[in-house]
Amino acid sequence: MVSLEPLRAIGRLAQLTWQSLCCVGSLRRAEVLEHACEVSYRSAFFACTTMAFVGAILVMQAAGQAENLLGDTSPIGAAFLQLLVSEFGPLVSSILVAGRFGAGVAASLAGMVVTEQVDALRLCGAAPVPYLLAPRVWGTLLGMVPVVTLATATSWAAGACVATGVYGIGLDVFASTQQTTLGDLWLGLSKALLFGVAIPVVSGQAGLGAGAGAEAVGEATTRAVIRALVTLLVLDFALSLLAYGMRR
Repeated sequence: MVSLEPLRAIGRLAQLTWQSLCCVGSLRRAEVLEHACEVSYRSAFFACTTMAFVGAILVMQAAGQAENLLGDTSPIGAAFLQLLVSEFGPLVSSILVAGRFGAGVAASLAGMVVTEQVDALRLCGAAPVPYLLAPRVWGTLLGMVPVVTLATATSWAAGACVATGVYGIGLDVFASTQQTTLGDLWLGLSKALLFGVAIPVVSGQAGLGAGAGAEAVGEATTRAVIRALVTLLVLDFALSLLAYGMRR
């Protein structure tokens, strides 16, 4: 017998997303900005450092393969920029944010569930989603684009250093934008915005669905990170496939 639980889970995520995005009028701006700062400013060093090594490794591997197979490393700069802008920049940065901020969202909300603070909110007539989850969703939505942009730029700069310093590729050759189109930029931006909504919603669902007991916080955090990573990969594939279909 086919289980309908995956469809129910998708329905719950869609409902949480709708409820969170529709709470614009009742949002507390200071709290939204605090979460946006947590995602962007406080995650910037972590994301940029990681993405710098990702860019350096990608260029090193690509240049080595191009040198062996083609005998020419000049095309890798244009291909690297396109891949970074449309794929690796938003995806890897969002995975890092999911591991840092998403886990924090799940742990915070799960702690409130375990200590019955969420039940107290309901008794006072306040819905948990607009009060607890919506500020985190909008904060992440605002903070994702800056952190993805900065991390992508850092990754490109690190790749350029490897290309010019190790393989002797001219910076003017490596900085080619021949393969990068406006569609690639829009695809990267769309992914950053969509991932910015998906991370807190998936993490918030795991946190608000925590059980009883102290161990429930850890379990909710683990579930949040795993589900967020899987969700990001699925959404990334879906958007890339959609973009490919539109270009044909």
